Amino acid sequence: MENRIKSARIAAGLTQSEMSKRFEIPLDTIKKWDSGACKPPEWAATLLLEKLQEVKK
Repeated sequence: MENRIKSARIAAGLTQSEMSKRFEIPLDTIKKWDSGACKPPEWAATLLLEKLQEVKK
C-alpha cells in the first residue's frame, strides 16, 4: 500500500521534524506513519494531505 502521507510530505519538501513542528504532531507519530507501523484515521489523513498540498503551493 502506498504511503500517501510520506509521499505528500516529501513532495512538499518537509522533513519529518519540519512536519512535526508545522502541524504540531509528535515526531514519533510521523516516524510510525512513515515506516508503516501505524496510520492515522482516514479523516485525519485526508486533512493532512490537504494541508500538505497547500505547503507545496
